[in-house]
Amino acid sequence: MPPRVGDDILPRPLLEERLVRAVTGRRLTLISAPAGSGKTVTAASLQWAAPDLPLIWLALDADDDDPVTFIWLLVAALRHRFPNCGRRATALLGNLPNPAAQSQHILGVLINELLAADPAPFAFVVDDYHLLQQRAVHEAMAYLLDHLPRPWHFLIATRQDPPLPLARMRAQGELAIFNLAALRFEQGDVQALFRERLALSLPAEAIATLQAKTEGWIAGLRLLANTLRAIEDDESRKTFIARFAAADRHVFDLLAEEVLQRQPAILKTFLLETSILRELTPALCRAVTGRADAENLLAEAVRRNLFLTAVGQFESAITPIYRYHDLFAEFLRHRLEQEVEEERIRELHRRAAAAETIPDRVMRHYLAAAAWPEAAEAVAGYGQQMLAEGQIARVLGWLAAFPSDWLSRRPWLNYLYGMCYADSGNFDQALPYLEEAQRQFSAENLETGETAVMVALVYASIGRHDFVRAAKLIDQVLTRTLSPYERVRAHMNRAWLMLYQNEWNRVDADIKRAIEITLAGEDAGAINVLAHQLTTPLILGPRGIAPIRHYHETILAGLGAEPSVVRGGTVAVLSQIEFIQGELEEAVAMAREARTISAQFGGLIWMDIAWDQVLLAEALVRADYETYARRWQRRLPAYEETAARQWLIVYLYLLARAQWMKGDTAELQVLARRAAATEIAFEPPESHIARQMFAALLALQEGAFRQAETILLKASSGQQHARQVRIFFDVQFLLAHLYLAWGRPDDALALLRPLLAGMAQQGAPGLILQEGPYVIPLLRLAAGKGVQPAFARQVLDLFEDNQQIRPVAIPGSDESLTPREVEVLALLMKGATNKEIAAELVITPRTARAHVSNILGKLNVSSRTEAVARAHELSLLSG
Repeated sequence: MPPRVGDDILPRPLLEERLVRAVTGRRLTLISAPAGSGKTVTAASLQWAAPDLPLIWLALDADDDDPVTFIWLLVAALRHRFPNCGRRATALLGNLPNPAAQSQHILGVLINELLAADPAPFAFVVDDYHLLQQRAVHEAMAYLLDHLPRPWHFLIATRQDPPLPLARMRAQGELAIFNLAALRFEQGDVQALFRERLALSLPAEAIATLQAKTEGWIAGLRLLANTLRAIEDDESRKTFIARFAAADRHVFDLLAEEVLQRQPAILKTFLLETSILRELTPALCRAVTGRADAENLLAEAVRRNLFLTAVGQFESAITPIYRYHDLFAEFLRHRLEQEVEEERIRELHRRAAAAETIPDRVMRHYLAAAAWPEAAEAVAGYGQQMLAEGQIARVLGWLAAFPSDWLSRRPWLNYLYGMCYADSGNFDQALPYLEEAQRQFSAENLETGETAVMVALVYASIGRHDFVRAAKLIDQVLTRTLSPYERVRAHMNRAWLMLYQNEWNRVDADIKRAIEITLAGEDAGAINVLAHQLTTPLILGPRGIAPIRHYHETILAGLGAEPSVVRGGTVAVLSQIEFIQGELEEAVAMAREARTISAQFGGLIWMDIAWDQVLLAEALVRADYETYARRWQRRLPAYEETAARQWLIVYLYLLARAQWMKGDTAELQVLARRAAATEIAFEPPESHIARQMFAALLALQEGAFRQAETILLKASSGQQHARQVRIFFDVQFLLAHLYLAWGRPDDALALLRPLLAGMAQQGAPGLILQEGPYVIPLLRLAAGKGVQPAFARQVLDLFEDNQQIRPVAIPGSDESLTPREVEVLALLMKGATNKEIAAELVITPRTARAHVSNILGKLNVSSRTEAVARAHELSLLSG
C-alpha cells in the first residue's frame, strides 16, 4: 500500500505536474536520488496528483533480492488491485521445479494475463529498488520493462541508477528521470514548508542559510524543523542556526543526534530498541521492549513527528502499521550498537523473532541474535516450503549465515543445502550435502528426515543419470511412511526408470499403484505429478492404453473449464491417445485446446511434446508436407533450448523423414548434416536409434538397399530394448518398406504380420498413421495377402478419408483450414448450428465446437457471422 502522507508534507504542484506527465507518457519513470531526498513521498504524491490513475505499490526489503521472490511480490501487488490477474503466473511459480531459471517465461505469462484482463492504464511503483543486487532480478525487471504494453507504466524509486537498459530507453523516448536536483527544495520551498506546514516563522536570512547548508535536502530540513520547534525563543534559534551552519559533521547525523537527545529518556530508549524492527505495531513493540505502555510510546513518537510513516493497517483494527524513515532507522541502529551491550541487543532480536510471523523477518532476527539453535529450527520449518515456491537464493542466504561447524550438528541444514543445489540443477554439488544429511539422520534415528533425504537423493541420482542407484533408493523409499504426493512421485520415477531398463511389467505395476493412490484421495500434488509424468510412452506396457486413458478422463471430468497446468497436461495426453486410437478429429480438437492452454502459461515443453506430435501427424496423414515442415521448423527452437533437447535428434529425424517422403533429397541431406553436428550431453536410446534411422534414409535415397538393411536391422534390435521409441516411429515399418522396394514382399509381410497383429489387438491404428503415406503400399500388400486385412483396410480408410478433401490455405496467413474444417465451414455458411454440424458429420458436439473455435481463430474473427463474411471475402470455398 502507498504510504500515508501527513499534513506536514508540502505540496509541490510543479514537481507533481512533471511527474504525472512523465508517468503517463513514458514506459519508465526513475526517481534516483540519495536517501532522505523525498523519493517515496514524491512517488506517493501520484495519489492526489493523478487521482484517476490506479496506483500499485511495492515497497522492497533487502530480503526480496531473489528473482522468484521478486516475481511473487509483483504478482501479489498486481492482484491487490486486479484480483483476477496473475493466477497462471502463480500456478507456474508453484509448479515449475526451478522457477528462477524460467523467470522471463513466468513474466511473459503474467504480461499475457494483463493483456487478457485489459485493465485501465495504471502506474506500478517499485520503492527502494536499490536493495536489489542480483543480476537475475535486474534481468527480470528489464524483460518486464521491454514487454509491458504502453498504457501501463513503471515508476522506480532508488538511491542509485539501477543496472537496467536506461540508455536504450532514453534513446527510445521511454524514460523520464528525476534526480536530486529535481527533488531539492529551493529557498521558496523551504520557506513555505516551515511557515505553512510546520508553523515555524524564520527570517529570510535564516531560511537562506538552512537551504544552503542542507542543499535543499528534505530529510535534513525535516530534522531541522523538529529541533527548531523544540527551541522556544528566537535568540536561541538564531544561535542554533549559526552553530549548525558552522558544523563540519554530516548533516543528518548532527540533526538526528539533536532530535534524539531532546527526547525523554524513556522515549529515547524506546526508539533505540524498536529500531531493529522493519515495521512497528503495538504488539511487536511490546514484545521487543517488554513494556506494557509500548502502544502509548509509539503514539507519542508519531505525535512528535519522529520520522515514522504509516504504511498499512490491520484488517480488524484502526491502529496503523508504521516504519521509521530508512535514514533515521539506520541512525538509531548505529546508536543502539554504541550505547547498548551486545547481549541486550541479541535479546531484543530474540524477542522480535519470537513475535514476528513473516519467515524472512523471523530468520533475520534469529541470525542477528546469533541464536543458532532457534535459527536452525526456523530454517528447518520454513525451508522446504520456500524451496517449493522456488525461493532457492533466499534459503541459501539463510544457510550461508550459519557458522560452518553448525552443518556438523544439524542434518536439516545439510539437507536444505543439498536441496538448494539439486533444485538449481547442480546435482554433483548437491550430493555431498545430501549424503552427509543421510548419515546424520540415520545416526540420530530421525526417520522423517532420513525419508526426506532419500527422496532428495533419488532426484539427484536421476539428475546425475545414476539410474541404478536411483532405482535402489526408490525401492527403499517406498517402504517408508510417505505423503500421497511423495509416494506417487516415487512410483512414477521408478516407472520411468524401469521403462529405460525394458522392465515393462514393473512399469505397469508402478503406474497402476500411482493411479490408485491418486484416485483414492484429493492430493493436488499427486494429480500434478501424473499430469506431468503419465504420458503416452507408458501405454506401450502389457496393460495398454485403457488404464491411462481412464485415469485422465476421470481427472478431466472433475476439472472445471478454467485453464490450468493440470488440465493442459491431461488434455494433451488424451489428444495423443485419441490419435493413437484413430480418433483424428477428437485428437486434433484436444491438441488445439492443449496448445492454447500451454500458450497461456508461456509454453510448457512437456505439454507441447504431446500436442505437437498430434498436429504434425495430422498434416502427415494428409500428405501435407509443406505444412508439416513449416510447423516443425517453427517448433524446433523450443526443443533445442529446453530439457527436451535430449530428444532433438528424434525430432530432426521426423522432419527429415517427411522430406524423404516428399522426395526432397537436398533438404534431407541438410537435416542429416545438422543432426550429425548436434552434440547432446546425455542421449537416451531413442536418440541413438534416430541417428541410425538418418543413415538408413540416406542409404535408401541412394538405392543402397543392402547398406540400409544392415543399418535398419541394427536399429530394430535396439528398438527391442527401447520400446518407447514406437511413440515417435517404428523401425519395422521402414524395414518393411525397404523389402518391398527391394522386390522382397515376403520379407515385408513377415515383418508386418506380428506388427499389425499387435497394433490391432491394442487398438492403435495411429501408430501406423504417424508413419505417413509411405506405409500405404505396405497396408495394401497386407490387406491383399490376408494379413490382418480388416485392420489394414481400417487404417487405409483413415488415410483416404483425410486425403479426399485438401486443406485450404488462408490468403495473407500462414494458416490453412484442415479438410474437416473445410466441411465445417461449408455447413456454417449454410447456417448450421453446432448440433446440426455434429449430426451431419457424425462427430461429437464437443468436437464440432472445437472446429468452429479453430476456424474463428484462423480467420481472426470473433463470431460465426464474421467467419462466414470473411470466408466469402476471401473466396475460400469457391469452386
